Amino acid sequence: MRSRLILRTFLLLSAGISSLFAQTPVRAYDIQNLEQQQKEETLFEMPNDTLEKDRSSILQKSSSSLTNSSMSTETLTFTNAGATGRNGPTQNQINTAYSGTTLESKVTINTQGIQEWTVPATTTYTIDAYGANGGGGSGYLGGLGARIKGDFDLTAGDVIKIVVGQTGLAVTSSTSSGGGGGGGTYVMKSTYNNDASVLVIAGGGGGGANYQTNQSSIYQGQSGTSGGSTKNSGGGTNGSGGGIVTDDCCLAAYDGASSKEGAAGGGGLLTDGTDSHNDSGGHAFVNGSVGGKGNRVTNGYTDNTNRGHGGFGGGGGARWDNVPRSGGGGYSGGQGGYAYGHTAGGGGGSKNTGSNQTNTSNARSGHGQVIITYIPGPSMTITAANSSGTAVADGATTNDATLTLTFTSSEATSNFA
Repeated sequence: MRSRLILRTFLLLSAGISSLFAQTPVRAYDIQNLEQQQKEETLFEMPNDTLEKDRSSILQKSSSSLTNSSMSTETLTFTNAGATGRNGPTQNQINTAYSGTTLESKVTINTQGIQEWTVPATTTYTIDAYGANGGGGSGYLGGLGARIKGDFDLTAGDVIKIVVGQTGLAVTSSTSSGGGGGGGTYVMKSTYNNDASVLVIAGGGGGGANYQTNQSSIYQGQSGTSGGSTKNSGGGTNGSGGGIVTDDCCLAAYDGASSKEGAAGGGGLLTDGTDSHNDSGGHAFVNGSVGGKGNRVTNGYTDNTNRGHGGFGGGGGARWDNVPRSGGGGYSGGQGGYAYGHTAGGGGGSKNTGSNQTNTSNARSGHGQVIITYIPGPSMTITAANSSGTAVADGATTNDATLTLTFTSSEATSNFA
């Protein structure tokens, strides 16, 4: 006896037969000439014992009836959307920046600066995140941001929260050149408030400073999880904010500080950077990621420009007389700088929970960014039923002369490539 295999296809525009049998997300193939196939319904015939013994024969024969073509890669680029300084972009800035791009109408702001994006399809995504540069003037640039990249299996409908780090603001005066810490870049899944929520975090660079004679690796956005330490291991660890140096030689006389505090620390995932006198540490991701306030150490300086504020993403605020100091934001915040030591701030730490990782310090000049790539396509489920309509379990055999295979997509056809 010869068995006739009947395919009834529902909501199907792109699928690879091998993916269908494996019940995995579809990536690389699509079925063409669907209307003609639906009319014919019968694609091929083969003996019943072949159906029972050798699925590879089905795949081989079906490939002769289907036309396969590669699907294009979708690229999504998240930016600071024109925002600068301590605070992240508003919804209006996001709408303007993403108009005409693949992110148009797909990003929502509920808390200023935190971009919310809904995963469009269940598949594997590559996330490539960059922290921001620390602030600085000509010749005294801050540390560069880190680059953290990995692959992640995400589920359609999940909401991802993204903070794109912003460059720390420069200190500019006749005697000083430097700036606030660069903000870290965060890509987080629900519940957004612990280590288990981290997809990637890329640390921002420490703020630059004149009198700093070398660009130590301490100042760069870090590829490891700890923030850069400028003295006595004061960088943040395990998601905490960066600390401060408490024995800076030269600042107390300028603004009446009771202790000789250096610049503020950068914010981490879970806790803020440590405040210093008249300037503030960067805020943690769980506290909104606002950059710290910078301040020149003189009671008479009240202008709000050129103060060396930390960049959005938790960059620490600068503190200076003629020597600026500050820390960077990240998974763990960088420690603030201090005079006649490491005057530039420590870079923020990073974290990566993905596969196929790339973790690089000293990688990004300017504001941070996040690039997400994936191959769009639905997940497909295949079910088999005998002539009585009874389901045939995966791996089971049947002597029924006719099997009906039903393909069900996870997405509306308008979402298919």
